[in-house]
Amino acid sequence: MDQSSSVALRVAHSLSFLCDARANPSDLKHHESLLLSFSNEDINGYLNALCEVFFEKQGTYGGNEKESIESTRREESIRLAAALCMKTLVATKWKPRGGGVLRRTTSFPSSQATSQSPLATQQPPNLLTSETKNKFRHMIITTLRNQLPFPLTLPLQNSIQVLVAKIGRFDSIQENPELLPALLNSLPTSTFNASCFNKLLKELATQRLLLHKKNFAAISTASFPSLANLFVSTSATLGSQLNQTDAFYTHYNILAKILHKLVTHTLPSLVSIENTSKLLSVVLHTCQTTISTIMSKSPSPPQPNTPLYKILNRLTLISVDAQSNHPLPFAPYLTVHLNFFYEVLTTLSRQKPEGEPFPLQKVAINTCNFLCNVKSERGYDPTSSGAASSRGSAITSKGDASAEAAECNLKVAAASCHRFFTTEVCTILANIAICALMPLTRNDLEEWQNDPEAYMVTVEQATVSDDAHAAGQQLFLTLQESKIGRPLLSKFLLDFLLDYDSQLKAASLEAASISAPSVQFVGDLKVLQWDAIYSAAGIAASSLENQIDFIDWFCKALAPALTTIMQSPAASASDQNTVLPVLRHRIVWLLGCFVNALSDTLRPQIYNALVSVLNHDSVKSDAMVKLTCVQTLNGLFEDWDFDIPSFHSLSAPTIRGLYALLDRVEELESSTLILQTCSVLVARMGMTLGAEAANAVVLPLLQIWELAGDKNVLRKYVLTILTNVSAAVSAEEVTLLYPVVQPMLDLSTGGGNAHVYLTDDALRLWLALMRVAPEYNEGFHLLFPKISNIVVNMDWEHLKVCMLILESYIFVGGQTFWSQYAGELSKMYLSLVGNVKAKAATYIMLSVDALMRKFPLEGSQMLLEGGVYKSILNCCKDVISDAKEREPDIILVQWISVIGRGLIANRNAVAHGLFVTNASTYVCSPKEFLGLMLEKFDSTGYGWGKTGQIRRRVWACALASLLPGADGPVGGVAWEGTWDNLMLKNLDQVINVFVDVLTEDAAAAAAGSEGEQFYDSEEETLIGGAEEYEKKLRTEIANDPVVTVNLKAFVKSRIDGCAIAMGQDRWREAIESCEPVVVQQLMKLFVE
Repeated sequence: MDQSSSVALRVAHSLSFLCDARANPSDLKHHESLLLSFSNEDINGYLNALCEVFFEKQGTYGGNEKESIESTRREESIRLAAALCMKTLVATKWKPRGGGVLRRTTSFPSSQATSQSPLATQQPPNLLTSETKNKFRHMIITTLRNQLPFPLTLPLQNSIQVLVAKIGRFDSIQENPELLPALLNSLPTSTFNASCFNKLLKELATQRLLLHKKNFAAISTASFPSLANLFVSTSATLGSQLNQTDAFYTHYNILAKILHKLVTHTLPSLVSIENTSKLLSVVLHTCQTTISTIMSKSPSPPQPNTPLYKILNRLTLISVDAQSNHPLPFAPYLTVHLNFFYEVLTTLSRQKPEGEPFPLQKVAINTCNFLCNVKSERGYDPTSSGAASSRGSAITSKGDASAEAAECNLKVAAASCHRFFTTEVCTILANIAICALMPLTRNDLEEWQNDPEAYMVTVEQATVSDDAHAAGQQLFLTLQESKIGRPLLSKFLLDFLLDYDSQLKAASLEAASISAPSVQFVGDLKVLQWDAIYSAAGIAASSLENQIDFIDWFCKALAPALTTIMQSPAASASDQNTVLPVLRHRIVWLLGCFVNALSDTLRPQIYNALVSVLNHDSVKSDAMVKLTCVQTLNGLFEDWDFDIPSFHSLSAPTIRGLYALLDRVEELESSTLILQTCSVLVARMGMTLGAEAANAVVLPLLQIWELAGDKNVLRKYVLTILTNVSAAVSAEEVTLLYPVVQPMLDLSTGGGNAHVYLTDDALRLWLALMRVAPEYNEGFHLLFPKISNIVVNMDWEHLKVCMLILESYIFVGGQTFWSQYAGELSKMYLSLVGNVKAKAATYIMLSVDALMRKFPLEGSQMLLEGGVYKSILNCCKDVISDAKEREPDIILVQWISVIGRGLIANRNAVAHGLFVTNASTYVCSPKEFLGLMLEKFDSTGYGWGKTGQIRRRVWACALASLLPGADGPVGGVAWEGTWDNLMLKNLDQVINVFVDVLTEDAAAAAAGSEGEQFYDSEEETLIGGAEEYEKKLRTEIANDPVVTVNLKAFVKSRIDGCAIAMGQDRWREAIESCEPVVVQQLMKLFVE
């Protein structure tokens, strides 16, 4: 036995263990390690061995070298495992990728291994040699030519298809010239080869690299002629006899899929060559002929999921997607297709029985989408900016084309659209949309009847690609928004909507249908027709609101119709009543569409009507009506013109109605909508909410929270509602929320992955409550470590709100808070200094300023001993040394201000701790620090309002504190003379600072500070408790030692003390080194 066969036997042996679900986990790991070693030692030999295992005759290999595989099923499992390994090798080692690093791939299903799996290797690739790749290509070609010594089961066929797709993705036609002929030669007879080719095209269609697109185009150009001829001949066979075998239908459908991919992805390449362009015309004509033949010859329209239905869907999609992806290249075929699809749609609409689903729904949907795409394509409008460009190319929303060809195609497309979309055609299409596509069908009503809530979700999630109602709505909207359609279809709708008598008759029919024998039609088809008309009106609301007197329409038609239905026995709470509230639902929906048209006098009536619907005691079928009512109310609450005074008395009933509905619904989407609406209502009502409504909101929330379980999206809204409530009640009433809120905050900020989604909303609620808290609360006191944990141990996504919460803790907690959590604060600040950006530093400074205002002496000592000041000096050193990575001035100024406050409160301790201790290894010398302060003084915030003014006072007071005086040398005896000499040498600049700040102080005192901003943030977006926060902040600032100090007297006393301490001669020498004008200005300020 040669070496390659020996490796193949060992590979097969290991794969057999991996396929055995009963194998011992230790054996699995052992054999995975063996396969990994084969791969690492010789990747080419490993692939050759896998080829032998997969492609050799059955019975050659067994569980070990002496035994052969006796079970066919086991043989197939081993081959499938080998195919999976080969797919991984081809995908990762056929060509270089990712800088030599392999991405992790899926491991074998039975594997127990981790990163050591041979199916998920992460080692740098040893690329396959040309010889190995050629051998593998040959084996694939042999398979496609049906020359394997064993039959291909369906799982094995799927494996081969995947391998063909992977190779075709990496190989160009030149690199693998035999692949395409092998696929094409057997296409007429081999469904397997057709599937392989389809899989290959699907793989290429998902790629975005230019190389893959070029490969796709080359394959398309080379294969299209033979495929087109085969498709035409096969279509002729189908047209002559619709009743074919399942194998024929499957084969034909695959051919249609192949053509769909070629045409929709490479149309520009096909039309650029004369021969393929002619064949493309033939193919598109064949599609139309085949569609017409199936529709005309079928005794009845093919039903969904039948072979002919699938074929019709695929054939229509070829033209629809080709036009959508390549509007301009498709222009020459527009006229034919517009006429064809118009004929298809009108024919199907005539065949539609009243109340039944649209026949051939997918064909109708595709037809509507084609007409919509053409009518809304800006590239077909010569006046549009998205049309042709004179710079050598034509730009459309879908791609480019040469300027000359594009100009020609644009003219053709514009002419085709102009000829087709006449007033008559637009009217007919609009009528089909309203009268045939949009009305509810028997199936819809049965779904509604069986589960109203689930049906509501289905309607909300419907798309134009899979729902006939949505496609009809889109068709009507597209026509209505066009130049020709806007005046035409607005009048078309107004003729319906101004017929008030017909609307009231339809409402009476629904009201009278208590137990109609034909429940699905709710008494009369006219009800369903008016439901569709109202749908069209809602869609076109933006155009109609200026053309219809909505007050008149509401008062004379909509309101009476709604009242008639609501007061009828059909709307009562009877479990036996099976009448569906079709018009009731649609009128409620319609009101939400015309929010912008509501007048101030009409709003209270609509509010009352909707709240009445929400609280109406009705059958379960009304779940859809009530959920729609919630949607409409949500839109009204969010409307800029929401009338708060008019809704005040309705707040409590609305909230109770929302919670009552919440108890009934089961779908997550429904619960989310209800809680979101409740949250918006509370936020809009604000302080006008009232005690009754506030109690109605809060009381059920704890139960809702507990029942929500792991549905964090619901808990998120619970937190948001509580945040809004905290802003809507008095500070005293807020304390009543604490027992409800604190357990929620504890859970939501615990740091676990299960609740991380709630953290942001929980912190916002926390902030709102702390800002309006009338006094410090023990529960919140015990919760504070959660804030520290988020800042220190998690990322800084929540840094802003955490710093604002900390600021409020300092405001309210005072000494109680400081006594227990000073160490936590030190850790937090130490983790932040030098690591945050400017905006984050702004919020950090809010809390630091609050701390230093409240506890100037203790705070400076904590920052000194905790190493925070030293970290600040590191930032200073980077600026002094002009390091590449250095803090911007705005951050540096803020950090230096922290040291400045420390020098004011505790001059000797801070100066000694920073500049004396270990003076030989200090980070920043006194000279450097003083020089930096004087250099950056102009960046301290002049013109920033109150915040900038206070910061400049901090710097002025800090510099005054550094002047030598009766309190001895700065830093203590060990540092005597250093600061004295520095301050005297720079006295001119220091006096300049004093003059600037004292002058600004005088100007500010004259102007007053009312309305000025007391914080640095340019976007205070966390508005919870903002008003209370502003009050507390003003109080804190008013008591700030830097603010309360008489700066003029303080500076004068420090200068007088310095003159005495330095002696007359030294002081005179220092003063004479200053600009006389500046000294005179300072003296003048002292006497004013």
